[in-house]
Amino acid sequence: MKKRIISFAVVAIFVATSFIAAYAASSNFKYFSANGRAYRANANLEAYNGTQPALCETGIAVDDGKGSVAQGWMGLQTIMYDNLGKARMAEGNCYNSSAGTWFVLNFVNDGPYKGNAQVGGYAYAYNGSSYNTTTLNKTPFAYVIGAESKSTLPDDTYQVNDNMQTYGSGAFADVENLPDLISAEGIDGKSGYVYKEDLLGEPPASPEEAIKRSQNSVDTFIPVYDKDGKTKIDEFKISKSNANIKTGKSKSDMPEWLK
Repeated sequence: MKKRIISFAVVAIFVATSFIAAYAASSNFKYFSANGRAYRANANLEAYNGTQPALCETGIAVDDGKGSVAQGWMGLQTIMYDNLGKARMAEGNCYNSSAGTWFVLNFVNDGPYKGNAQVGGYAYAYNGSSYNTTTLNKTPFAYVIGAESKSTLPDDTYQVNDNMQTYGSGAFADVENLPDLISAEGIDGKSGYVYKEDLLGEPPASPEEAIKRSQNSVDTFIPVYDKDGKTKIDEFKISKSNANIKTGKSKSDMPEWLK
């Protein structure tokens, strides 16, 4: 089983006569299995030196050489975190709508955030009766559109509110160890926390339900609360309308960062 090495590459791209420096930062693979099949998954961030919005991507691929898995067996959620560990944008949950050996979900950072960011999220694999959830490794920080800000890693410890709920950044923890309230910034620019159940959502009950969810392009808005988990201060958008998904069977068509 091959190891994935974190990469931070500078790529020269020419558009007409303009030179753009594109920074591609991909994460280590996570390896896991479900229903007798082996998978790998990771995240990728492509930033363009502030000249255009960044591309945030996650991907999952079959890693056992046994060929395609059925439609609805692979799913992804893509999340962009800012330099303080707050969730800024999220896309998903989406699932492969046709049989394949790999599946990619991406979106363009068209929000107001300016500074350094990293991409992570979650991969879902059908286990025969439900779905296993795997937390993806985060990409290194990359400079996204706007004025650069310091890449300060968020505190990976959680605090506890008066209701005995933990709150803090979701940028570090595996899904089993996420805080009850995950730091996020809402659509009106207010910083607060979203419930992890709201951010991740309930997994589908079957591949058929997973496919139906993927066909739904309606955005979801979840509450952003103060640290007390009760006082609503904003809303956080989990987008579907901005999602781009692709399923493939050939390794030659697979994105390089997923190979």
